[in-house]
Amino acid sequence: MRVVAGIIAVCLAVAAVPSVAGEPETLFRKGNEAYASGRFMEAAGYYQEILRYGIKDPRVEYNLGNAVFKQGHLGEAILHYRRAALLDPSDGEIEGNLTFAESKRADRVVRPESAAIVKWLVRLQHRLGPDRQAGTALALFWAVILVLAAGLVLPGRWKAWHGWAAVALTVAALVMACSWWFTMNRLQPNRTAVVLVAEVEILAGPGENNATLVVAHEGLDLVIRSFRDDWIQIALPDGLTGWVPREAVAIV
Repeated sequence: MRVVAGIIAVCLAVAAVPSVAGEPETLFRKGNEAYASGRFMEAAGYYQEILRYGIKDPRVEYNLGNAVFKQGHLGEAILHYRRAALLDPSDGEIEGNLTFAESKRADRVVRPESAAIVKWLVRLQHRLGPDRQAGTALALFWAVILVLAAGLVLPGRWKAWHGWAAVALTVAALVMACSWWFTMNRLQPNRTAVVLVAEVEILAGPGENNATLVVAHEGLDLVIRSFRDDWIQIALPDGLTGWVPREAVAIV
């Protein structure tokens, strides 16, 4: 697994914070150097320090995932790969490392098989990213306005093609807006938790005195349903719901 030298991206991420602008760049470089030398714990420490500045950068999360994976911390690696994928869903290398790490989990997750066209559309949405889709939808809506203005504002200029063009552009804009909404909903953070401990009991209720429904192992991703005190209600990939203590998982 390759450490990506994304120093420029980190610098841009902190450009609005002059007081710390130099430090994250130095930490990122030191982290990359430590990783290249096989000092994975040291490298992880540098990347974690960058995140303490409040920086959200997929390269930092990805490199941190690599560093903790090399230390054998499977759950933590999957956590950071997932965070990196949320920040940059178009990066195939992040997706590849996430898939590889998930293959090492003790729990085998069988997900419903999607049609080939659905898989292709999802990959295309991730490659475009939500920002590009939103910008395209906005541009299409402006194009509709311009076509209508050209045909209606200027006297005697309205032609049949103005109407057809306006309809076609409106449909395209609506399709792109819907695609953006589905992409954002799929990539929405704080809806998934990853098991960080070797194993955790999924309980029937929020408390140690409740019955154990099933045992989940490190690296399994859980859908968050609700929170209550020090407990999180989750749903397993097969749909079973239960409760886990907060300290056993981390929220993506």
